[in-house]
Formats: sequence, C-alpha cells, structure tokens
Amino acid sequence: MFSRKSINTEDPFRLLIALLLVVLPSVLAAGSGKQNDAQCYCKLTSLYNKNGWTIPGLEGSNAESKRALYRTADGERQVSVTKMKPGSKPGHITWLHCAAQSEATEVQIIDAEGMDLWAFDIEGRVFAYGVTVGWLGPPDSIGHRVHVGTVSDLLFYDTDGSGRFVLMTYTKVPFAPEVPEWASRKDSAK
Repeated sequence: MFSRKSINTEDPFRLLIALLLVVLPSVLAAGSGKQNDAQCYCKLTSLYNKNGWTIPGLEGSNAESKRALYRTADGERQVSVTKMKPGSKPGHITWLHCAAQSEATEVQIIDAEGMDLWAFDIEGRVFAYGVTVGWLGPPDSIGHRVHVGTVSDLLFYDTDGSGRFVLMTYTKVPFAPEVPEWASRKDSAK
C-alpha cells in the first residue's frame, strides 16, 4: 500500500538525506568533467506531511452530486465517490520539479485554487480527496487573483483513519485512489 517514493517533509534529517541521495549523483557527475545533459534523477510522486495537508477547495465545499458507487480495479472493494463544489478560499500546494538549467529537484509552494474536488469514501469514511487545482498568479493592485493557465491533479490520503490527510500524491484524472486498509475494516470509526 502506498509504495510510491515519498519524502517526509516534517523530518529535517530524513529530508536532508533524501535530497543528498537525489543531488549527489548530479554533483559527482558534474565534478567528473563528463558532459551531462540536465535531467532530474528523482521521480517523486508523493509527499508526506505528518500534520496533514490543507486541501485546496475543501474548506467551504459542499456536495455537487449524489454519491456514486464503483468497484476498485481489483474488484474487491466498493467505493463511493461524491463530486464536490470547491470552496472559494485559495490555498497552496507543494510542487516538485526539475530546476531550470540544473539537475537538482526544486521545491516550490504554489498558490492554488480548487477547481474540481472529489471525495472518496467507504461506508461514509472518507479516505481520499481528489482535487484539480488551478495555479494562481500574484494579486493585482486591488487584490484579484487570476489563474496562470496551469493545473495540477492531486490525491490527498488519510492513511490511518485519523482524519488527517497526510499523503499528497501527484496524479492525473480520472482519479483512481488506492484504498487504505483501515477504510475497508468494519471496525474503523467514522
């Protein structure tokens, strides 16, 4: 479950080690005098935040459709999904990408607005939110924000049933979240 490579951004020591493992091959290659095309060596797909992520568009959201049922790809679980109308309050996301003209991975905090929001649950226990966020430019002189033409699709997971959505995963739509073990147990609290 959740076997994607991820970094715990709350533990500075582990973050430093992970970044060294990502950057060290690039530094060694650059120091060897060999010609090397700029490329990122890491393929991070998830970020972990032990305090939980703030999900853009979740605050002030409400159901836009009735819950619909579908079966997971393995056919073992029946999951409910609800299309939500995102709240209007802007949020932010953490974006990892290859730095321009470099082999390093760059971490940026991007102001974003929830455009599409989906809640995934089993018997009323929400285990994931899928969100398409539109990136926002800086406020103009009167405070208005505009989309800069870029969107990201993300899944936020409650990995242990605590109600904190601690795992953010980069994905594409249609959302197809993995179901954590706790969400399938009959004894898990609502």
